[in-house]
Amino acid sequence: MKKKILIVDDEQDMLTLIELNLIDHGYKVLKCLNGTEALNVVKQEHPDLVLLDIVLDDMDGYTVCEGIKKTNPAIKVIIYTGKMEGVNAIRARSAGSDDFVLKTHDLEYIIAAIKNLFNEPDVK
Repeated sequence: MKKKILIVDDEQDMLTLIELNLIDHGYKVLKCLNGTEALNVVKQEHPDLVLLDIVLDDMDGYTVCEGIKKTNPAIKVIIYTGKMEGVNAIRARSAGSDDFVLKTHDLEYIIAAIKNLFNEPDVK
């Protein structure tokens, strides 16, 4: 069965880029543009993993992560950001994230983090 991943990002171009890449890697993809919608989708769809941007229009990714973990602690959460700062990584872990990665257009770090959390081989 395909793993189901929810992507939460308020940048439509990045959302589409990640979606297409994850589909190419064999994942089922859900997507949201804001935190409120993401929390609703988590309750209804029960994704295996949520890929979550820190900066969203309605609330920050840390708050969304905390809500996801309260709803279902088994859901894996990867928080990602365009700025890799130590304070962001600490806040991501405090919010309950399973990993924290850099948001780039080549998606190498994101795919590697997903495969790691799912214990999948990194086949290129």
